[in-house]
Amino acid sequence: MEKRKVLRFSSIFLINLSIKESIDDILTPIIIFELGFIKSIIIITAIYIIKGVITVRLYDKYKTDCIMMESLKEAQFNHHKIEEWNKLIKFIVKKSENNRKKLIFLLSFKNPGLGVLYMRDGFHMYNGFSGKNVIYYFLLNIIVKSIYWNIIVLTGFSLWGFLKNIF
Repeated sequence: MEKRKVLRFSSIFLINLSIKESIDDILTPIIIFELGFIKSIIIITAIYIIKGVITVRLYDKYKTDCIMMESLKEAQFNHHKIEEWNKLIKFIVKKSENNRKKLIFLLSFKNPGLGVLYMRDGFHMYNGFSGKNVIYYFLLNIIVKSIYWNIIVLTGFSLWGFLKNIF
């Protein structure tokens, strides 16, 4: 059973990483170059909203705590130690000691759905976007991430053009 959990988590992690990197490193620069900065923010924001909604819906549909988010929330609520650890859990525990809002923002950078899963009330309820301010923070995090990443990419283009002209 443990091998199955590791395989499932690894598969989900790799799929998420490849989608995220494709959007951030390939699609965003193409859209900025072809359609401009503002349209890129709008399109990338829409893509990340869809990605986040799909992530939460799939997680809730299968009602399997494959990334241990529900177990973590339950352990934190009951002040228990967490028995099983993975990289995501270690990251969350370390970051949640300081500031919960910052942690939710960081999780949303990895996948917008992760912020929702961590932020929503209760555990093992698999109840979508329910909870206090969940949709608000979901959308706010995506918009901030989109603006931030588009600025980074645009700055990279500008810096590259500047360096190319100098040398």
